Amino acid sequence: MRAHPYRRTRDNAMVDAAVAEQGRAASVSLPVLLAVQEANGGSLDKNLLGATADALGVNDARLYGVASFYALLSMQPRAANVLRLCDGPACMLQGGAQARAAVEAAARGSGSEVE
Repeated sequence: MRAHPYRRTRDNAMVDAAVAEQGRAASVSLPVLLAVQEANGGSLDKNLLGATADALGVNDARLYGVASFYALLSMQPRAANVLRLCDGPACMLQGGAQARAAVEAAARGSGSEVE
């Protein structure tokens, strides 16, 4: 008997396709979430997370933890094109701050959004 017999399983075609491609083990949570996010236009929502948790047989909280930890995953809609710049110490020592300033100036000049 299921722990919550009143709870129904959440299904989603995008999730099913990602799970079919990546597998059904909990260890493939990140690749599955990345594939679902890409299929959903760049973001995840609570319904997709719930369907993914059901498909992988893991707790919703575990999937939410993965989705909120990794910067590559987004719980909110993002722009179509996202540019990521290294901001670690090694990059900063090699001129990362100047590169970031140049990219931000170019983006603002073209009317793009800068976070």
